[in-house]
Amino acid sequence: MQSTKWDDLPYEIQPWIKKAVISLGFSCMTPVQASTIPLLSQNKDVVVQAVTGSGKTLAYVIPVLEKICSALREGSFKNAHFGALVMVPTRELANQVVQVFESFLEYQPDDLPDIKAQLLVGSIQPVQEDLQYFMENNSFILVGTPGRVNDFLSSPQVKTNSCEIIILDEADRHLDISFLHATESVLKMLPKQRRTGLFSATLSDAGTDIFKTGMTNPVKITVKSNSLHLKNSTVPAKLSLYSMVLNPRLKLKVLLKLLTEYSYRKIIVYFPTCVSVSYFYGMFHNFIKREGLKSKDISIFSLHGRLDAKPRMKTLNKFENSSSDKSILFTTDVSARGLDIQR
Repeated sequence: MQSTKWDDLPYEIQPWIKKAVISLGFSCMTPVQASTIPLLSQNKDVVVQAVTGSGKTLAYVIPVLEKICSALREGSFKNAHFGALVMVPTRELANQVVQVFESFLEYQPDDLPDIKAQLLVGSIQPVQEDLQYFMENNSFILVGTPGRVNDFLSSPQVKTNSCEIIILDEADRHLDISFLHATESVLKMLPKQRRTGLFSATLSDAGTDIFKTGMTNPVKITVKSNSLHLKNSTVPAKLSLYSMVLNPRLKLKVLLKLLTEYSYRKIIVYFPTCVSVSYFYGMFHNFIKREGLKSKDISIFSLHGRLDAKPRMKTLNKFENSSSDKSILFTTDVSARGLDIQR
């Protein structure tokens, strides 16, 4: 069985990264981290399939930081150059990944040039402002969604030939028709001699083939659930799944009963469309007022793709940090992948 102790990695990670790992509470590696970090850090392309909640983000954050440090030791990046790119399908996930990088970068030593991770998503600010920030701050790590990253890299101001590594998180989502063109365009702009990491809970062989441009003998890493009930499943072992088949006329009544009478701290209710999120959010909000439930008892939040990026991130932050007895998030599948609600 592979060791999950940080000291047992086949190479010595940067001392400041190791200090950050321990200080942030990661006492040992998860299986996906133990399998991926040595390969990706030492110039192997990887295709990683692992269940949600398995620690995939850290499995690429550390190798990205290692590569940036190595490049900086050899010589600083020129102005308008960057060293790493992480692409994710949603703004919320992009913001979360940047926060993970920033939590590590608080521990970077003074003898290194200041490493920054820059967020690239639509609706927060024009791409021209992203470019201005990039040129003024020398962001070595870029994290963003395919559309905004494509627009950003298409600017003649940005030089892509120093990019050491690209990560596609939730890689299967980049196959969606809304992302595929931008993703392929971005990959064509990057150097062929780069490292590539694909990370997803579900990724077919056919899907992997699309991304193989620029990949050199990629190593496939698959970490499945250890649950006896979920053998070879991509569902986390600690996740319990229950279903209820109802007469359509009873769905709203049962939902209200579940949300008001059952015990929980936080709950997410998924709807198929943005319109249905807004409709049921308004309906349930009025129900709480009518029933005289105190705002401290239940807080309701609404999140969907038609909202601008800033309100979406603000809503997600409020939901995560809510101190109400019960907190409910009405949302679409924009909140279905990769988010880490810890509280």
